[in-house]
Amino acid sequence: MLAISLHVLQVALRGSRAIVFGNTQFEFPHGKLFTKTTKVPYTSVISIRVEPLANKRALQIRCADRSIFVVESMLPEANAFDELVSQLEARTGVRVQQ
Repeated sequence: MLAISLHVLQVALRGSRAIVFGNTQFEFPHGKLFTKTTKVPYTSVISIRVEPLANKRALQIRCADRSIFVVESMLPEANAFDELVSQLEARTGVRVQQ
């Protein structure tokens, strides 16, 4: 089970990159080869959608200025995808579309 902190929750991606949940925003790795992260305020999330993709699931997070895609196979554990979706829904107040 993933540990949940009041201030920060990290869902590890393969390698040393992680998605980090803070109080007002989340950070995600920017591109495959870059160590930089992009910060996204929860209030900018417009929609969250889970879609099938080649026997896996893909998460599309639409924001005011970008779309973010996370494929289930990018995460190290099967339950990490569900935890990511759950945390985004809880922190943004946006209902996940299936």
